Amino acid sequence: MRLELSWSARTLPLVVEACWAEGKVTRALQARLARGYRPDLRAAQVGGVLVLLGSDLPWVEGLTYLGREGNLFLPTLWQPSLPAAWIEARLHDFGDAPWALVPSGTVVGLSQASVLS
Repeated sequence: MRLELSWSARTLPLVVEACWAEGKVTRALQARLARGYRPDLRAAQVGGVLVLLGSDLPWVEGLTYLGREGNLFLPTLWQPSLPAAWIEARLHDFGDAPWALVPSGTVVGLSQASVLS
């Protein structure tokens, strides 16, 4: 699903709790995880998007790091033009919370995120 919003820089960044990868970055992240990066992470993958949830996230060039605002995981450095509560209210038709949302407008439901094995 896509959601059209304007975004601006945050005054204070959110605490990192997840990361978002798509395209080539997804493949780089999967390769990093395959090389033995094995912290206690949960993952949700939809199409070419991979979202990892956890406190000990790997560093891979191109990842978008996310922080939590209510039931939304949003970029740590960017905020949407509308309040998180308003966005959440519109997303309930697309599955259970929580959700990840990035400035491209792409939304990924995270309720089915599972522990990496």
